[in-house]
Amino acid sequence: MSEFPRYQKIAALLAVSIVVIVTLAAISASGSNVDDDDTTAAANAEAEPINVPILERPRALWSDIAPTIRGAENTTSPVPCSYVDEREPEPNNFLSLTPALTFICDQRGLPARPIAPGRVVMIIDQPPLNSFKADLVSAGNDGPWLRAVSYGPFVVIDHGPLNGTANATSVYAALDSINPDLRLGQLVDTSTDLGVLSARMVNDTIVNGVLAFEFLSDDTRFGSDPLRDSPVSAAQSSALAAKLAPSFRLPAPTCTLPFGNNDLVVGAPREYRSGTHNGLDFNCGTVDHEIVASADGQVIFVVDDYVDAPTEDRNGVLANAAQAIDTPFWTLAMLYGNVVVMDHEIPGVDGHVVTISAHLSEVAENIVPGALIEAGTVLGQAGNRGTSTASAGVLDNDGSVHLHWELHVNDRPVGYLQDPVDTEPLYRQILCGASATDAGC
Repeated sequence: MSEFPRYQKIAALLAVSIVVIVTLAAISASGSNVDDDDTTAAANAEAEPINVPILERPRALWSDIAPTIRGAENTTSPVPCSYVDEREPEPNNFLSLTPALTFICDQRGLPARPIAPGRVVMIIDQPPLNSFKADLVSAGNDGPWLRAVSYGPFVVIDHGPLNGTANATSVYAALDSINPDLRLGQLVDTSTDLGVLSARMVNDTIVNGVLAFEFLSDDTRFGSDPLRDSPVSAAQSSALAAKLAPSFRLPAPTCTLPFGNNDLVVGAPREYRSGTHNGLDFNCGTVDHEIVASADGQVIFVVDDYVDAPTEDRNGVLANAAQAIDTPFWTLAMLYGNVVVMDHEIPGVDGHVVTISAHLSEVAENIVPGALIEAGTVLGQAGNRGTSTASAGVLDNDGSVHLHWELHVNDRPVGYLQDPVDTEPLYRQILCGASATDAGC
């Protein structure tokens, strides 16, 4: 077969090159369209996409940073590996794990261990859910519950007073699995296996042996980032209640309302855990009462497999909390038992609105993180999980069976730190409205 003339070879080569260049350009344009999706636009229309592979970022050792974080001095590393500092949020990276220190061991299956002795206050064994997170974050809701649902399997340790703090808490997240022998309230030390490390997809890179870690001193992350936003002032509470009222209904319509008893409403002292009552306690007595969504919204966090701590261990957790300035966030979450947390978009309310329905005996099967539900939808059944009575083994037909219900704006209950005499009228207005004489209102 005769060879092509030289000029024909050159022409053919040029033609192929042009085709390749045009094809690559088209692929690049298509990729840009995928990256610049509605989620990114909602966050910051002018921001440049961020895609810095985690393996190219600087690494450091826990022993280097621990002395600089209040309360973390002289603690041990949770894993024998270096970390990448992800505490600075990336404006276009909403689907990444909550900002934390990401330890990279380059090997799956290594155990994560407590940085100091303490008690287990949270065990959540569920995959991270990010499909609905971007919309909520872009709307300004990046509270602690929403962070938690993106952790993946995680364990929280309450260390009590540590290195000059009133309370220190550590979070071990993105685990592949959790030690099946671990239990709530358990006293652990730096030799206790909490769970094993997994692989994680970060900015299109699979990273092996990953642990996402957070340290909180007096509910402040890494000594500088408050876990919860500032509460609404007392002067604003009445106007806020008026804005909330049209959207809300009774969450336990067949249970007795707490109005008339100052110990059962927001603001009542709870000295045994160094805090105040953050909600309303609806007395139910038996577990056959349905608990419903008090407003339209989205489920953002669920515990539906709660196992009460033995009384001795529960008392150990409370002893830690009693020494704190305020009940630590994750310690209080342990005391909720089975719980459903919902996010609500309320017209005219500036800030994210969250309700917490706690102590449930069981949670309805359709109530899962990410679910959009209407007011009146059944969340579960009344109960007393998380209480001292349940810890002693009494679960039904008891005065401890009730709904503990909280309404938060910017991570603090409406009426936060106000006197119960002043908070009761607020909640009457929110839940009863024009029907203030119905259902015990």
